[in-house]
Amino acid sequence: CGLITALSLLPRFWVSIRDYGLGTWMAPVYSISEYYNAPEIPLFLMVAIQIFSRLAAVSCMACVTLALSQRIGNTFGAMFASLLIFSLPPLLSVSGLTNAKWLSTYPLFHICALFGASTQAIGIMVLFIALITCYLCSEFLFAHFK
Repeated sequence: CGLITALSLLPRFWVSIRDYGLGTWMAPVYSISEYYNAPEIPLFLMVAIQIFSRLAAVSCMACVTLALSQRIGNTFGAMFASLLIFSLPPLLSVSGLTNAKWLSTYPLFHICALFGASTQAIGIMVLFIALITCYLCSEFLFAHFK
């Protein structure tokens, strides 16, 4: 999960370092024009939140898929069920139902975009739901594999 998280963020960080430089890590987030409504936190904290949020999303997807595999007992069925859970909402969003993406892990992959004035609490709530889901699935798996 850590490797997938790192590989998904490296291109974004490379562009940010190239455009803004390393000397701006202590600059406030609202100095970037896209985040003018963001709270007054330094840029490195926003990067840490982004890394933690993506790691939570990837871990949640892995834990749910493993728990489904253990519960269903069929790898193909578990992969199909997790495909429905995690891939159907973004696919519906691309097909025209634009609000369907909010029912998947999309907010966790783009949590920094939720740091506006009114959507900040939604991002934190989705992060806690993913962490609780990951914890519950891990406890289910630990109970069956002791």
